[in-house]
Amino acid sequence: MKKIRQLIGVGFVFLSILVFWSPPTVTGDEQASEVTITLHKRIWIDQELPANLVNNGLENHSFGGTPLANVSFSVYDATDRYQEASRQADFDVKTWMRGWAQKSIVAIQQAGLTQIGQTSQTNGEGSVSFRLPQDQANAYLFVQEPIVSKTLKFGDDDSAPLIVIVPYYAEGASQPLETIHIYLKNAATSIQPVTPAEPKQPILKPTKQSFLPSTGQAKSLMAISGMMILFGLGWYLWRRPANKEK
Repeated sequence: MKKIRQLIGVGFVFLSILVFWSPPTVTGDEQASEVTITLHKRIWIDQELPANLVNNGLENHSFGGTPLANVSFSVYDATDRYQEASRQADFDVKTWMRGWAQKSIVAIQQAGLTQIGQTSQTNGEGSVSFRLPQDQANAYLFVQEPIVSKTLKFGDDDSAPLIVIVPYYAEGASQPLETIHIYLKNAATSIQPVTPAEPKQPILKPTKQSFLPSTGQAKSLMAISGMMILFGLGWYLWRRPANKEK
């Protein structure tokens, strides 16, 4: 007998209010007890984000963008919160997912969710994978640490939390995906390097030339002049008697 599974699938929610999910699925196939979720961090530098790129859970080698390495992600188990919320009569999965996507890192840490494994970083291809349990309708919350860069400036929604609900059935598939690929697209602006300004050379104002000697020079000139006058007077007096004898 086919079992009716009330599965929401996988949901991707950002502050831009993007929601991606699969409807309830009817299937008799057994699902895997674990699922691999691979995050692909892509950025568009000094460009507008492409509007036609969507996530469908499948690997997309032509997604575009520049892979960003060394971005840290942590994953938290939100399954109990999801199960509890889904039992409410007015439960709306999109609203619930949007609420988590809008929480700050501090608020998530204070929510008491259990972190699964260690914080991991994207590799040189901008990808990081997590192997997670899939024993029911599980909900996982991925939290990205803010990026610190001296060359790029990111938007406020770059590090928005991501909520994922599994199992996820791709369109037209009868079995859930064992590996789910999620492409995170973000815009970045280049930071122009600041060239240090050259120190300004001090402007030397021309000094007014004085025709009068300084005090020290005046005293020296007066002494020399006095000696010359005495010498001239003595020479004159010495020569005067000689002139009279002639």
